[in-house]
Amino acid sequence: MAQCMRSLNPPKTLNPKIPIKTHSPPSILSFKTRPKSKKLTTISASVMLSQNQSQDQPPLSLDSLISSSRKDELFGSIKTSLSNCLSETNLHLTVPGLKSKTRGKVRDIYDSGDYLVLVTTDRQSAFDRILASIPFKGQVLNETSLWWFEKTRHITSNAVVSSPDKNVTIAKKCSVFPVEFVVRGYVTGSTDTSLWTVYKNGVRNYCGNVLPDGLVKNQKLAENIITPTTKAADHDVPVTPDEIVKRGLMTQADYDEASRKALSLFEYGQCVALEHGLILVDTKYEFGKGRDGSVLLIDEVHTPDSSRYWIAHSYEECFQNGLEPENVDKEFLRLWFKDHCNPYEDEVLPDAPGDLVCELAWRVRRKHKFCSYKWRAFGLGKHCFVDIAAGWIGFWARNVGEIIGINLIDAETMPVLNAWYQEFLEIPIIKECMSPQDKLLEHSKGFYNILIAALT
Repeated sequence: MAQCMRSLNPPKTLNPKIPIKTHSPPSILSFKTRPKSKKLTTISASVMLSQNQSQDQPPLSLDSLISSSRKDELFGSIKTSLSNCLSETNLHLTVPGLKSKTRGKVRDIYDSGDYLVLVTTDRQSAFDRILASIPFKGQVLNETSLWWFEKTRHITSNAVVSSPDKNVTIAKKCSVFPVEFVVRGYVTGSTDTSLWTVYKNGVRNYCGNVLPDGLVKNQKLAENIITPTTKAADHDVPVTPDEIVKRGLMTQADYDEASRKALSLFEYGQCVALEHGLILVDTKYEFGKGRDGSVLLIDEVHTPDSSRYWIAHSYEECFQNGLEPENVDKEFLRLWFKDHCNPYEDEVLPDAPGDLVCELAWRVRRKHKFCSYKWRAFGLGKHCFVDIAAGWIGFWARNVGEIIGINLIDAETMPVLNAWYQEFLEIPIIKECMSPQDKLLEHSKGFYNILIAALT
């Protein structure tokens, strides 16, 4: 496998010497973190990146990114970065306070006592194997997850503490449940555990979900379902909720809470994705238990690695004509390997063609622009007068709803607007200037009663 990877993507190692001094910020990415706790070691490291990954570049518009000329330009940039991917890290050898390293499929995880340091590499996994390294992928995955972690706090707490670098997240250590919550909204997929694979093989009860006859590939399910798998070192195994509890992988209470959160996260993710022209087809979530006993969302959220996305506007036409939906995920790379080898059993896999690697890097970047981690519902990246005006609309809508007994804005009817409104209320200046809710509600009720009396 190492030989297979070397010809296409020679591994770059994150193995910094401390301290690091540099006078070339466009090509050297340095990071430091000031810990919230004295137990969290200060980290200083550098990753050699290409000039094209400079954080000083202005953001691209989606139209310019998708245009053929811009795509060709990006492809040139991606090709020059093929040999400069972040494939390996060894922070534990040089950074004081990091006790050990665990190498996952994509992330390198370092133990720092009460915290974990997670470095998201450019490694691309599928079929429980490492297929290649994709330029910019680690950065996109980490930043996408951070955006979703922040935007889903109204659904569940998470383990994120800080992010000192574009590829790095520091998280609270917790007891990880050995179960992946795979949530699906469509019958699709190409792996052995995908819903379409098992369905076409005649399975009608999968992971505790009863499936009707007559479904076709890429069809939308009547409702979203969870198909859990065990987190195994070599191959994830589908499992039913009853088996999870009977085998002691989770208690019934913990499973019920995590499954509720998984379905709510997926529904919210579908709403946000659709507003960006995408369909969130399926994804997976992982949870852990904090020291206080709370169930926390961990690992990653709605990334191109953990999720399948289709282009919304062309889905129906593709489906009706029996065509594969346009997508912005790694499915085409999976299919290439299935056509050219047995990715589950072959000891050595063929090299992924450079053009496919570049295509996946572009799709990952495109997906990042569709669902930018800087996006806000109204403020276009920062709070402005439009936010304030819209915030007052939401504020008074809550008051009116309280008076007449109807929820005009809530997590079920308007999940995106509700989440944005909750964030709006947490802005320090808004907290400082907003009148107390109870006094405004009392005033509104008085005005409402006067109005009703005048009309009757």
